[in-house]
Amino acid sequence: MADSVTNPLQPTYIGIVKTEQDAMLLFDACSKGALNLASRGPSHDETPELIRSGCVFIYDKNTPSIQSWTDSTHWAPVSIECSFRVERESDNIHGLFKKTITKGDHHMISFYTAADSAGGSLMSPSKDSELRFAMLRAELNSNLLVTHSSHDFTHVAGSQHVVPFAFIKASLPAKCPLPLY
Repeated sequence: MADSVTNPLQPTYIGIVKTEQDAMLLFDACSKGALNLASRGPSHDETPELIRSGCVFIYDKNTPSIQSWTDSTHWAPVSIECSFRVERESDNIHGLFKKTITKGDHHMISFYTAADSAGGSLMSPSKDSELRFAMLRAELNSNLLVTHSSHDFTHVAGSQHVVPFAFIKASLPAKCPLPLY
């Protein structure tokens, strides 16, 4: 319980993962640093708050604090949909489903209700413009190397081109700040 106080667990994403493409977008966002990986599973006290419709967690299977995901909820297998394993809450109090998928060393756990899946109240990653901005921002942060000179030029990593910094800054959306070096 002390860990839940000093290191509160937050979902990696809030929304609904409907397709493998949605899952791959989230895995990609985590690998680019646009979304944070879960560093541990939920404590018993956190389960009611975090194991609910719309919460998506992604963790690295090599993280020492997560040997396997446990969430103090009893699950019954339902089906395999494409690459997803789908389970439902055994007592079905909330009509909650758990959808999981693994890609390499990353594992995703997504929680949703049938009503949220059908009703459109949760955004899917493939339709989330804020996720796209976060991914663009993360990609720019990793690909741009700003050099300080009297001419204020920027060197784009991986190329031989030097581009005026003002040109790059002017061509970006307002919600996409450049990194401060």
